[in-house]
Amino acid sequence: MTEREPLRSGDLVDRVVNHGPYRAVVHTPATGSTNTDLVAAAQAGAPAWTAHVTDHQTAGRGRHGRPWQAPEYSQVTLSVLVKPGAAALGRLGTLPLAAGLAVVDAVRDTVAALAAGDPSIGYARTMTEDERQRYNDQLATARAHARRRPVPGDDCRVTGPEQGVYAADGLAADAGRYGILGRLVPRLKWPNDALVGGRKISGILAEAANLTDDPAVVVGLGLNVSLRPDELPVAHATSLDIAAAEQGLALEVDRTAVCAQVLLSLHRRLSQWACGDPALLGDYTRQSGTIGEKVTVYLPGDDTLTGTATAVLPDGRLVVTDDNGRPVEVTAGDVAHLRQA
Repeated sequence: MTEREPLRSGDLVDRVVNHGPYRAVVHTPATGSTNTDLVAAAQAGAPAWTAHVTDHQTAGRGRHGRPWQAPEYSQVTLSVLVKPGAAALGRLGTLPLAAGLAVVDAVRDTVAALAAGDPSIGYARTMTEDERQRYNDQLATARAHARRRPVPGDDCRVTGPEQGVYAADGLAADAGRYGILGRLVPRLKWPNDALVGGRKISGILAEAANLTDDPAVVVGLGLNVSLRPDELPVAHATSLDIAAAEQGLALEVDRTAVCAQVLLSLHRRLSQWACGDPALLGDYTRQSGTIGEKVTVYLPGDDTLTGTATAVLPDGRLVVTDDNGRPVEVTAGDVAHLRQA
């Protein structure tokens, strides 16, 4: 399993600042929230493409203020400052989609490096019997302590086949390229939940630092790397290590290298978003695990909508065709994928 070590600040800066597109990377051993810190830095004049990374976030949060926490050194946890220009403010609805797509890109690039045997990223090998037993013991502990009752709209578990028609194509392609490691590449549940095996591997939160004369947006992201089953905050979460173990693999990845990959993927996708690149929506659609699926959407105000997700619009809204054949455009809500009849 992945060793838990501090990020190597020098290596990170060398790759994404000295030889990459970022202006600055701030690394702290621990902080409450990288988003909160970077919003304050933006308001104090920090330049675009400043990143804040930490080894331990103690007060992280996701959408709707939901907590997002993990043990020290077990996640890639970071925030990025984007200053997109006034024209991009009309596209804020697609910003979360771009960030979610960056997670898929980063994990796929990590998987590609593992499959190619690149020693700079780590390795994957068949688990020993001792490792398999240890994993099973952790899984049993996690199940024994699973006492949390899901709240409507807060249950990200996929109760049936989690991949729609587009995602199925993507899964086949990933399996062809990377073999069993291809099963670690996430699919996206609208708007930006990255799911591996139907469980959530990352959390994303975008916050405005300024929407007036010099628009600035902070995008925060947490990617679970080495969490064990008994450390998961909720039953519908997962990590790279767990996803690998479910395939009978012991994973050892370099968290600094993964962090750099996430930062570079975020820069690429957020730049696409800021520039209004129409290819972004097509890329998102191809990685969607929601389009083509039977879903229930938990809407604001305790309303629900059940139907088939049929499209994502250029402004980021999800189109769900209800059971009467009526297309409904969803701006906000929590999606649950349902078992196909």
